[in-house]
Amino acid sequence: MNKISLLFFILIFFTGCTSSKPLMLSGVVCLGDDAYQMTRSETGFNTGPVSTKAHAIKEADQFCSEAGNKLEIVQIIQKPVEVPEFDAKTIIKFKCI
Repeated sequence: MNKISLLFFILIFFTGCTSSKPLMLSGVVCLGDDAYQMTRSETGFNTGPVSTKAHAIKEADQFCSEAGNKLEIVQIIQKPVEVPEFDAKTIIKFKCI
């Protein structure tokens, strides 16, 4: 029984270490004057500032498209990957015009 428990623990450990799922998505927050902000954070070995930036832009564009508008990016703030969590974070400020 101990060998099975150990094997199970090892499988769960490595599955958690290799996952690349979103850690946090703040949703769209209205800043006023038709300006919005969204935060995207991802964790895992396969993540980085480029992928969080791409996902944030895609979601902001979708938000504007649903309202029948086009995306105008005002500012992008990227936090570097933090070790040992391998956490990448992007904050995007935008307008829908």
